[in-house]
Amino acid sequence: MAPFVWFQYYTPQKMNIRVLLFVLTFFAIVALALVPICLASENNSTPLDTGLTGNLWTGEALVGKPSPPRKKPDYKAKQTFTRLENGRSVTIQEVEPPQEAQKPDKPSPPAPPVKERTTPLAGGGKPLSTEFIVVSSTVYGEGDNTLTRLTVWNRNEQLTCWSNINGHYLTGFDQFKVEGQPYWMIPTAGDKAGLAQAADDGCPVHRFGRGGSTPRFILEKDRQTSPGLRKIVSDLHKLYRVEKPRLAAAHAARTRNARLRAGLPKPPPGPPEPVTIRFWRRDMAKEQEERGAGQ
Repeated sequence: MAPFVWFQYYTPQKMNIRVLLFVLTFFAIVALALVPICLASENNSTPLDTGLTGNLWTGEALVGKPSPPRKKPDYKAKQTFTRLENGRSVTIQEVEPPQEAQKPDKPSPPAPPVKERTTPLAGGGKPLSTEFIVVSSTVYGEGDNTLTRLTVWNRNEQLTCWSNINGHYLTGFDQFKVEGQPYWMIPTAGDKAGLAQAADDGCPVHRFGRGGSTPRFILEKDRQTSPGLRKIVSDLHKLYRVEKPRLAAAHAARTRNARLRAGLPKPPPGPPEPVTIRFWRRDMAKEQEERGAGQ
């Protein structure tokens, strides 16, 4: 109210032009200073460059491409014997020794060195190498009302913590990134009893809020752990916060498809396929002679 009264009392005719410019400049600087603060608070709500980078499995049957037929050697049979064993036709053939493939004159060139998987930064900085992790989850409860005992392995180190996320949601995929850091993960998850059992197993249940709260974790033991492992666990929770709707839907689809497959009748076993066994006689004297000539 004071600025309004001040402007009403001091009209432009009575006010020095320099004072007017100073006041207008002061309010403009204050307004511009508030803009980045508002933008920063909005950007911090969701981690940037975070999400799944590979496939998310939903339990549907995958139809792969048929493998090409394998080329079989042209065997010349000298004699053949066929008999029936437990309803299966078994054929035994003595064949001529197959021709050996010609050995190359020069050794094959060495394989190129395996390059470490890296992800370039958007700003053109040093690329980030992919972190390989193994994640094991023991889930107590169901749905959002769950607690998980989370164990993470990386670079021969291990960290175990309790979390209020659903560890089943961290399965079904193996590639993701968090704030530009790429990860390759091997996940496993299993069920246990309800939340009461989690308390009996050492979980500080009272330190977690109800379902739907912000994903967070508590170290199982107050011991020294590497900052790298703590960052990995923190990144898993950031990913969970960003991708939770997709992860929950995929887990529900996997559960539904597993129940459908369990209810389908199994097809009756077909007749046993015939088996053919081939053998040939080796000329040991000739082989020893060839070995001596090669030395």
